[in-house]
Formats: sequence, structure tokens, C-alpha cells
Amino acid sequence: MHVALRVTAVLALAATLTTGCGPGGKGSADAGSGAGADKGKVADATKPQTKEIGKTIWAAGLKWELKSAKYTPKEDNGYDLKIDAVATNEFKATRVDSWPDVTITINGADANLTTGSTAPPAPGESTPVPLAHTGYSTAEKPFTFEGAKIVFGAAGQQQAVVPLTSGSLVANKPVDVQMSSPLTAGRMTMAPKSVQVRSDTSIGLNSVRDLKKGARSVTFVFDLTGTPSAYGFNVDGACFRLVMPNGQTLGPETAPILAIYPDKPLYQNQIVTFVVEDGADGDYTLKLVDDGGEGKPSAGAKLTLKLAQ
Repeated sequence: MHVALRVTAVLALAATLTTGCGPGGKGSADAGSGAGADKGKVADATKPQTKEIGKTIWAAGLKWELKSAKYTPKEDNGYDLKIDAVATNEFKATRVDSWPDVTITINGADANLTTGSTAPPAPGESTPVPLAHTGYSTAEKPFTFEGAKIVFGAAGQQQAVVPLTSGSLVANKPVDVQMSSPLTAGRMTMAPKSVQVRSDTSIGLNSVRDLKKGARSVTFVFDLTGTPSAYGFNVDGACFRLVMPNGQTLGPETAPILAIYPDKPLYQNQIVTFVVEDGADGDYTLKLVDDGGEGKPSAGAKLTLKLAQ
């Protein structure tokens, strides 16, 4: 799938669902026909059922609040399943252009959950998303919430997983890292505003992209001030480096491309993002490099990051 936040939350496959709601079928022990259903009472698959979810995950750069799942049987063993969800774009400027793949597993079979014609939310906004599936049941496999799970993201990506009864929640919650001291190198000073580690997406200046399983993105938001000569100087990805615990040095996947002049010495809310493949926990060092003259790097800022699976 494609996410221009390319927004990284644990996701699954798409297939045709042949699960059930036939007469006489048995449902989940705690998937009642309403909010007041007694736990341990077998749900009647011929009647509507509602399962409260109340879980939050992050996928494709969006925060997802999953509220409840509603099962409605139809004639001829068909049924509609709708997930009440709200997606929020927590970024101030970065847009998300597409939804992640979303699937649900019922009775061991995977099926797509569709988002209809709803568009992803703009930066700073929230959008109700009616995740939906229409399926069919059999007498042998009637519909049940027992063992069901919702998976955000395609195979091979870092997925987010929401079990509807038992199982482990994989939320992919972003981790904020403390960094307050500025970095100075040559003609530049970088004043950090925030640092965030994500497993669901790599954040660009105007978009996002999905991450492979095991990868992590480290994003710095900062103000950049320069003290140029009359002719100014350029800033690009060569000015930023991240040193891993093993000494390997990474260049950024996303970095500002701009020119600093005497009458334009300050650029606010700039973004630089590094993607670490299968990174280990430990001390990482961010370095600022003056890309003109000697290219002398800053002393660096040490950050203790948790990146391992």
C-alpha cells in the first residue's frame, strides 16, 4: 500500500471471507448482543451483536481510535460488519494521502475492511472512518468475535494488530525523545523542538511512507539559524548525520533543502528524518555539519533510543 506519510501501527492479507452467521451458529463467549451482555453467554449469530473495542493504534502516520464493532445478519446467511473508528493526523504540516491496508481475521480467514469514499484527515484534523466488510457464513463456521483481530498494514510492513477478544495488542505508539540543547557547526545552529521514534511511518517534509518490518524512523523537528556572508550558503542532507551505537553513520532519508542569506537567516519547523533498519537499542549521536568550508561537524548530541523489536 501506499502512504504519503508513507502512515509507519501489525497488518495483514486480503482474501475472501467465508465465515458465518448461519442459524444455530455459536459466537464468542464474551461477544454479546449488546453492551450489557453477560460474559460467558453464547451469542446468537442470527441476531445483531456489538463488540466494544476501545483500543488506540498508529498506522500509516495516523492515530486510529477503534471504538466498537457491529455485526448485522442479513438474509441468505450474509452479514454486514462495521467498525466504528476515528483517524487523526497528528502532524502540524505533513499530509497523509492514502489509507493503510486494513484486514480482519474471523474464524481463521482474512478479509478486507474498506474505508469507502472517506479521505484521510488533513494535518491536525480527525475523520470518522467507517471500516466495513460484507461476508457470508456457514453452519459449520458461524460468525463470531472470538479470536477475531484487525490488522493495519500490508505483509512485510510493520503492522498494528488489534485483537477483539484475546491476544496481544500491537499499537506502534510513537516514542518521544528528550533533546533540548542546540547544535552549532560552522555557520549554522540547530535548535531542536521535538524528537520522535516511529515504527509505522517515515515522516517527510510533505508526506509519509510505510516502513518495512523491523525498521524505525527517527524524526527531528527544529529551527535552523545561519550566519552567512553576503553571498549566503545552501543547506541540504549533507549537513545532518546520525551515528549508530556500532559507529555506523547514516545520512537522512528526508532533510531540508534551502538557502540561508543575511536577510533570511532563520528557518522554522524544519524536518530531518533518519531510517534505521533493524536498529539496536543504545546511544545514537546526531551531528550537524557545515557543508561549506572545512565541513567541520558539531560535537554532536547523544540520544538514548529504543529501536529493537
